[in-house]
Amino acid sequence: MPDKRDKHHMHHAHHKPDDRGDNAQKIEENIGCTILRMETAEEMGAKTRDEKTKRELEEKNYRRREALKGMRHELRDEAPHRDEP
Repeated sequence: MPDKRDKHHMHHAHHKPDDRGDNAQKIEENIGCTILRMETAEEMGAKTRDEKTKRELEEKNYRRREALKGMRHELRDEAPHRDEP
């Protein structure tokens, strides 16, 4: 009976090459999810009276805006590798 190391070794022996074809789509999905989270946080911030919660939501959205800049830059980098249906 083969042990786990044999199975693990076999798995790596058939490693797939780097496929960047769907990276742009994944980045676009991440951008969309991040924007939805930002909108939800803005709505929550508008409804709460708790200043600490408002500040935390504003800080999260600031970080999200910074992350969006990076994701959009990465999306431009991935565009040439995009799979076209």
